[in-house]
Amino acid sequence: MIGIIGLGSIGQRHAKALLRKGVDVHALRTLKGAKALPEELSGIIQHFEEKEFYDLPLDGIIIANPTSLHAKTLRKAAAISKPIFIEKPLASSMAEIEDIKTTAQVMVGYNLRHHPLIVSVKRHLPDIGTIYKANLYCGQYLPSWHPYTDYRKEYYAQKKLRGGALRTMSHDIDLAIHLFGKPNEIIATVDKISDLEIDVDDHAQILLKTGNTIINIEDNYLDPTGERKGTIIGREGMITYSFATGKAHLISLDKKKETIHEPDGTDSYEEQMRAFREIVKGKEASYCTIEEGKETLKIIEAAERQQAWKNIEG
Repeated sequence: MIGIIGLGSIGQRHAKALLRKGVDVHALRTLKGAKALPEELSGIIQHFEEKEFYDLPLDGIIIANPTSLHAKTLRKAAAISKPIFIEKPLASSMAEIEDIKTTAQVMVGYNLRHHPLIVSVKRHLPDIGTIYKANLYCGQYLPSWHPYTDYRKEYYAQKKLRGGALRTMSHDIDLAIHLFGKPNEIIATVDKISDLEIDVDDHAQILLKTGNTIINIEDNYLDPTGERKGTIIGREGMITYSFATGKAHLISLDKKKETIHEPDGTDSYEEQMRAFREIVKGKEASYCTIEEGKETLKIIEAAERQQAWKNIEG
């Protein structure tokens, strides 16, 4: 039995994945935000009282409410010492979670770690030797991202809900940690450079250094192609990947090109919930840990504190 807190779009996505596998799903909802669920989610048992929800014999809990509520919810969920899945980012700030102690396994919802394209890229990194540099890019034109909503009213467009390109698209920061390890240096600029009707950043450029590896990350709300891609250069060659094509290639120093991944229909969210189910069963699974989630949050906060622009005249 899995409990879900928050049944917005991402909470519903997780619920669907669980229901398809025959998992009993219970959801804690607020009366204020509760809306009729689609037919495919009719198997969810809804609760509107916290005590009733937390008194259930839950095997695990999914936290999928707004980021601003993550820390408060994590404190309550941690008290039952069952596996916890919490959507990214881990919290609004490090200050909110630094003192949280729990014996529960906590999985942070960076689903791209479970995407077969990234799995293939990580597996082939040793083939290009020592990593010199990497460019990780994600761009999405905000008004067309979720065309069925008014982008100005969504959490990712509002400062009070901790939106912005940097925080909303922080997958690439997590990928940098996942692929190359914990960084030790950062340069960044986080700005609003467009006329989008939002009060948050629409462009983030981050330069990380992990050992001698330089990682450039760019996330923005401005790209009409909706692209996510990467280039990784090593001593023995280069790996490129594109989510648009679903392909990854390894290019050797003599320019021979090898396809190391092609689309196979695997869904990263389904794989993510599969990993969480394994954790709930007490089995081993690969996932973003709470410590890695904190590291991503530290990088986000460090980037927000920085302003890399300097006056050329002195």
